[in-house]
Amino acid sequence: MSGLLIEKNEIEKIQNEFKILAEKTIAVTSTQKTNTVKKEELVLEECEL
Repeated sequence: MSGLLIEKNEIEKIQNEFKILAEKTIAVTSTQKTNTVKKEELVLEECEL
């Protein structure tokens, strides 16, 4: 019986770690800005080689 309690405790620790990691990931991705480039900006200028 004590083995099951230890296992349950370990599972809860891992769940908490994943929850903290998920919150950090969300915080980082929400602060990052996405760079969007319009199709017109992708046109290359002609140049002499």
